[in-house]
Amino acid sequence: MPALVIEGGANRASYATGVLAALQSAGFVPDAAYGTSAGGALGAWYAAGQMELACRTWNAVRDRELLSYRRALLGGYVFDLRRLYHHYYPKVFGLDVAAVKRAPFPVHVTITDADTGETLHPDIRHAEDPMLLIHAGAAIPLLAEAPIEWDGRRCIDGGATQPIPLEKAIADGHKDIVVVLNRAHGERKPEPGWAVALIARQFPALEGAARLHHELHNRAVRLALAPPEGVRVRVIRPATDTGVSRATRDLALIRRAIERGRADGLRAAAQMGLTGVLPRLRA
Repeated sequence: MPALVIEGGANRASYATGVLAALQSAGFVPDAAYGTSAGGALGAWYAAGQMELACRTWNAVRDRELLSYRRALLGGYVFDLRRLYHHYYPKVFGLDVAAVKRAPFPVHVTITDADTGETLHPDIRHAEDPMLLIHAGAAIPLLAEAPIEWDGRRCIDGGATQPIPLEKAIADGHKDIVVVLNRAHGERKPEPGWAVALIARQFPALEGAARLHHELHNRAVRLALAPPEGVRVRVIRPATDTGVSRATRDLALIRRAIERGRADGLRAAAQMGLTGVLPRLRA
């Protein structure tokens, strides 16, 4: 089977959730999974065999304990990822952490060392605390608590340095790769200057990555569309904008994004020749 690469994007990953639910229902077991930010969390759900449950977790998008603009205005953060990953995931939603650690394939979570700018891809199966690793890999500067200490390092969102971990999958020797993107076709634009300045002030080693963040994303997409000789990359992405942003709280939009992802995932599964897909596509 191909390796699986999953883009992050916070709530934009609702689309990837639907894609992955469809692939899992069709029997797709990757050789390895690589996920950045929310994509790393989805890699864990996939490893546990619980993608349908992962789809239902988005019903909590309106929970102000998890996502609150008002809290941010009062000096807090938009996202409470500590509560999400350490309480909701294992205790409310029911992520089977033991099943994640027993997964038959590596599950690499992208994280960024906040002090050196180094990008790391640890296998969640070997993490002493998988939820802490997921949290460290999704700690978005400015929008959530960051950095998060993991394995003696101060870590932030892996998307700061590798928004789409395709280069890592290729470097690891994978020749057949499925990439799940959460954005429709189009070049990413530079981050706002004020955001770059704030990140650089807090994490000086990441100033360059913050200024070039859009190009890191665009370069990965170009690599997916024109991979090296001998490497096959199949891209699954929405044909048009889903309307979901990083911090969308509109549950109807989220649900539509999930279902669009599910439909696109079923088509991709059929193209890969996975069984049990065509009847569902015709339904």
